[in-house]
Amino acid sequence: MRAVVLDEERTLALRDVSEPKPGDGQTLVHVRAAGVNYADVLIREGRYPQPPTLPYVPGSEIAGETEDGRRVLAFIRMEGGGFAEHAAADREWLFDLPDSASYEEGAAFLLAFLTAWIPLTRQVQLRPGARVLVTAAAGGVGSAGVRVARALGAEVGWSRSASQAARGSRSIPRCSSAGTSAPAASTSAV
Repeated sequence: MRAVVLDEERTLALRDVSEPKPGDGQTLVHVRAAGVNYADVLIREGRYPQPPTLPYVPGSEIAGETEDGRRVLAFIRMEGGGFAEHAAADREWLFDLPDSASYEEGAAFLLAFLTAWIPLTRQVQLRPGARVLVTAAAGGVGSAGVRVARALGAEVGWSRSASQAARGSRSIPRCSSAGTSAPAASTSAV
């Protein structure tokens, strides 16, 4: 099996590796797409708080198919392995991928939307009619925050950095089409 491997010198390379053997409570997934998130960047740079042992196959967000043909998305958690042809996923972190979603959309979904969902439902318990300002709405978590808040019935305003405004960031129209109000502010980068 082929996989992208991060070696001891922090170099990424495509290599032949052993196929993962699913343990108890795991399912083997044929990976069709893998998300690259900030944790993967930090691991590569050696700045992740709980670094994995190297060599390591990065990738914690995947979408693909199980052996029985089920379309799924999964969060691989700390063991990584998503940047490979196959990955072992815990069944509790394996979810059906709707037919209307691409594998790429599935692989990019979980961490951004969980990062938005948890604070809006567990920390503030957002109610319909509430007003929410989503900062950094042009990024993955920000755009997920706009969609989650709107789905929960909130009136949503958003902001973006001055540099994004100057570049005419393409993500902002997506926020508008998600039912948000006009931007509340453009902010300078800190």
